[in-house]
Amino acid sequence: MKMYTFGGRRHSPMASARLLWPAWMAVLMLVIGCDLLELEEPIDFLTNPYARVFRGRLTYPTGEAPYEALTGDLNGNGMTDIVTLNWETQTASVLLADGAGGYDAPKSYELGASPRAAVLADLTGNAILDLAVVDEEHAQVIMMYGDGQGAFGDSTVIHLASGARPLGIAVADLSNNGALDLITADSGAATVTLLVNEGGGSFLEPLSIPVEHAPVTVWAGDLNGNGIADIVTANAEEDTLTILEGTGAGYLPPRLLSCGYMPHSVVGVDLNNSGRRDLVVGNAGSGDISVLYALEDGQFAEEKRLAFPQPVGRFIVADLTGNTIPDIAAVLFDGVGDERQPLSRFAVMRGDGTGAFSEAEIYGAGWGALAIAAADLNNNGRLDLLTPDYATDTVSIAYNGGNAKFESDRRFSVGKRPEAALVADFTDDGIKDMAVMNVNDNSISVLAGRGDGSFDALSPIMLPGKPLAMAAGDLNGNGKQDMVVTISAQTRVLVYVGDGNGRFTGPHFFAIQTDHSRGAPEALSVAVGDVNNSGSLDIVTGNSKTDSVSVLLNDGSGTFAPPIVSAVSNYPRCIHLVDTNDNGLLDLVLLSSRDPDSASDSAEPRVVRWFGNGDGTFDADTHLRFATGSAPSKMAMADITGNGRLDAVTLHPGDNSVRVLAGLKNGNFATATRVFVGYQPMSTALADVNRNGRADLVVTLNSGSVITRFSREELKFEGPNNFIVSKGMSGCLLHDFTGDGNLDLVVLGITRNDIGVLRGATP
Repeated sequence: MKMYTFGGRRHSPMASARLLWPAWMAVLMLVIGCDLLELEEPIDFLTNPYARVFRGRLTYPTGEAPYEALTGDLNGNGMTDIVTLNWETQTASVLLADGAGGYDAPKSYELGASPRAAVLADLTGNAILDLAVVDEEHAQVIMMYGDGQGAFGDSTVIHLASGARPLGIAVADLSNNGALDLITADSGAATVTLLVNEGGGSFLEPLSIPVEHAPVTVWAGDLNGNGIADIVTANAEEDTLTILEGTGAGYLPPRLLSCGYMPHSVVGVDLNNSGRRDLVVGNAGSGDISVLYALEDGQFAEEKRLAFPQPVGRFIVADLTGNTIPDIAAVLFDGVGDERQPLSRFAVMRGDGTGAFSEAEIYGAGWGALAIAAADLNNNGRLDLLTPDYATDTVSIAYNGGNAKFESDRRFSVGKRPEAALVADFTDDGIKDMAVMNVNDNSISVLAGRGDGSFDALSPIMLPGKPLAMAAGDLNGNGKQDMVVTISAQTRVLVYVGDGNGRFTGPHFFAIQTDHSRGAPEALSVAVGDVNNSGSLDIVTGNSKTDSVSVLLNDGSGTFAPPIVSAVSNYPRCIHLVDTNDNGLLDLVLLSSRDPDSASDSAEPRVVRWFGNGDGTFDADTHLRFATGSAPSKMAMADITGNGRLDAVTLHPGDNSVRVLAGLKNGNFATATRVFVGYQPMSTALADVNRNGRADLVVTLNSGSVITRFSREELKFEGPNNFIVSKGMSGCLLHDFTGDGNLDLVVLGITRNDIGVLRGATP
């Protein structure tokens, strides 16, 4: 297996990243037809959306296993093109901007046995970008000169000293002759090699300069303001930087600076408006970034560390906010050292001009993202971010929406294995907040909304057991939102009283069962609503293990009477309290299915509708069951047709579809119709995403996509609109968190214990 160097140690990129995800590396199949009865035709699960109703990232195909991305205008048309280095095929792929906001299919060029790093620069002085790539195995630089039309001609080779093992390359005008020179970091010889450009892309014989320690990367630029480029290397195995100070006639002896553990990249940039370039270093061994601030005498202060929420990999320093102050963006990993894996996330820290940085904001990146680059990819004057995606042979683009707010899923940490979420104003400030139910650490995360689609974590609610379901509402009539939670193996419901500041007292316990002979009810669903028109919210639970529904009537103060328990269809779940027959009374609609823990349960799945009597009981004569597909896992309700009646949608992971049951005028439901939604659907939500008065289908897929199928008249839907988010989603919800009239999308990430928020866009 080919080997490459990352953090100063040689190993394969597959071993480093552990990018072995066969379940979603395969092409997943979705339907492209518009009508319900059309045949299901496949589309690639990485397809970009045709209507960007959510501000998500976009992907474009590259060569196999890309690990580096470079940008520049290769054909002089004023648009930014992309070049990737691809590990498996040892090639460079060129993606030309197509003029319509996307990129053409890649064209690949052979590079040699072991390309490591590259620069894209005008090396001939003809205003055309060229590509220079270091080949570690053969100790050479591969030169590929651009033709000005977006292509490269035949490569030429510059040989370095035998055993040099170049791992990094930089470009700068070292001799101040107006021509760009090349510098390589030679890990095998503990040198840097200077390739001085005589002009026109003709280079003098390589000149090697000792740097004392084995470098893994190199940067060149003027550190001391004398107009002469200096050279800095990062030396991973010795935890040092080497500085070669340029004199105009050569270089002073190497000077060593202590740095973080296993530094693997370095750049020079003025972070604090001092007029001097500081050094910013990425540390593979400690997973953080070191900053060494420049002093007046050409020296550097002792390093300071910037910690990120997860260990950092490759990073860039650039003005992402447009305020002329440098910011930092870095790809994230799950650990440090050789065995770390990419998290498919990137972090952004905004600089404040004094050398300090904001708290990191986390966004979803391409799957298996090993590097990051910045460029204005849509010509709007803002720097966007892109990552080469090793796992999916793509490059992902996250557009900059302004002030370094990127069009990708913004991530927020929650508890372990989030399974459900709801929206309410827990802080009583007129801005919607979220509660997220975490089943593996028995908690509910409370996230205070900022009004811009971002959230602050408040103190979580710690529960006495595994949560099954939750609901929110003002239960005691004081105008503040409270929480209701059901717990596994409990015969009671838990009520937590909100104080309006995002804090809760309790729990207060209220029985949901009177007959204990059948064991714990396992209330997999709970809803709140005024079922007896008393003006107070009551509690209704669906008790899956006892095939019953419990109604707890509220006395107006948040205290609840003993439960009214009614037998109901098999394994009730997904309870909804809605007025289906327009008589002003809340009715009960739920999903009934087989008990997965009972092999003898042969119940047919049904949607159950039961008219309310207005006193907390339900009319037994109206207990009707409507057939749906096999093995439903969830149910949602909304007005899909725009006729003012609620329809029911059940999710069926086993046949990659939903079943739509149209609501009828008399409160009944029509025969279920199957709608294909995508391979292995995990959850569904209904909301009017495109603001046409009809609820649309939104479905999360196991592949990491969110599918939106826009509703048309007569229960027909447009083809799948695909948004690439994150593998391992358990659920989703939609709400306008910014007040701009567009629904934002929230997904729950069970593998990374976080949530992702995609800002809505104007349809």
